Amino acid sequence: MLGIWKHHSGVVWTISKEEADQFSVKQTDPDKGLTMLGTAVRSINGYKLEFEVLPAPVVKGKARLAIADSGNTLNVAYEYEDGKSRKLVFRR
Repeated sequence: MLGIWKHHSGVVWTISKEEADQFSVKQTDPDKGLTMLGTAVRSINGYKLEFEVLPAPVVKGKARLAIADSGNTLNVAYEYEDGKSRKLVFRR
């Protein structure tokens, strides 16, 4: 689960361990100057993440993280507070 994944758009995810089933998550978007901070908790269906995007908070929401068995692909399904959603795939 730990590591760094990148999207072709330049967005980068960094996931590091804090406790047994809790992980610190940081997503940076250098083009927009935004950073998403959150904590992921292991669940039966992968990892759930509560996040807020800085500066501001501009956006808050939840995401579900799924890492492929190889560990090279990170699939993220975003659910924003305003009801919008999207999915992105990141690679090591």
